[in-house]
Amino acid sequence: MFWNLTQQFRCPMKIDKKRLVELLVEKTSMKKEVVEEQLDQLVERILDAARRGKALEIKEFGMFYFDQDGTLKFEVADELSTEISFKYAGMKPLELKPERDASIVISDADEDTASENLAKTIAAKRVSDQTEKEPVKAGTAAAPVKKPTQPSKRMADTKKSKESKRGPLVAVVLVVVLILAGIFYFRSTQTAESVTEPVLTEEEVPAVAEQDQVAVIQEDEVSVLPDTEQQEPAREQTVQAQVSTGSGYGLRGSAVSLQGRVYSIVVHSMSNEAAARRTVNQFTEQGYRAFVSTRTVGGSETWRVSLGQFSTIDEAILAARELPSPYNDQNFIQRLQ
Repeated sequence: MFWNLTQQFRCPMKIDKKRLVELLVEKTSMKKEVVEEQLDQLVERILDAARRGKALEIKEFGMFYFDQDGTLKFEVADELSTEISFKYAGMKPLELKPERDASIVISDADEDTASENLAKTIAAKRVSDQTEKEPVKAGTAAAPVKKPTQPSKRMADTKKSKESKRGPLVAVVLVVVLILAGIFYFRSTQTAESVTEPVLTEEEVPAVAEQDQVAVIQEDEVSVLPDTEQQEPAREQTVQAQVSTGSGYGLRGSAVSLQGRVYSIVVHSMSNEAAARRTVNQFTEQGYRAFVSTRTVGGSETWRVSLGQFSTIDEAILAARELPSPYNDQNFIQRLQ
């Protein structure tokens, strides 16, 4: 047998009756037979209320009812929802109410109480009528009349006996509701956490004022190329020297005046002209064709340090790959003339 209960935590769940009985025995320390008996009574009350077109409501805990599809559902009360949220998540403060003498009253027992009150009232009236009809004989002492048991006392005794019988049932219902609510709450929490788990994204590169600018450094941040660049193979240096002397283009050599379009690889963009020119001198001493040019970006003047002279953009891109790190990755191509 399965219980399919759905409540405000939005998490339907099926619970095996055997497992439910085990949990109740564990939580209440009651015998298994007693738990099964009380659980059957609870089921019978739910079905009886459903046959009369009503819902079984347990005050301050919730309400059992069948929906249009014939599925048994449980709607948790605000008091229990507040208590669960406070106990397991600290979402709301727990509102403490003064203790009550009466135990939890189940709504479908109201009809029994009304019929009992009516029967007690009729019995008390009959006793009083019989007392009035009996005549008192003269000369004899009147026999003491036994006072009928007061209805209020009978009601109290009856109510006390009913409450003593109902106590285990209420305890079972309480533990069932707490177990179900706790399971629903933690499952909904885990679902929410899995949904709201942050997704890692690639690190964003901060925007720079100049769109085609790669690195802007101050005077004290000028980088010098490593000495390993000076130890390139002799064959590569010979080829570059031939390109420089023969055509006037290339990464290394002396800067010359050329006709037509000339492209260069920008490796620095500085806000200080003196620092830019010192950087150009350092690259020149290492054998590079180094240039400094000025651009106005965002209303301020910047000085760009570029390397090489090339007739096409593709040639400049290929040559940029030969630069040492970090210039082989941090550069862009600009047109000198």
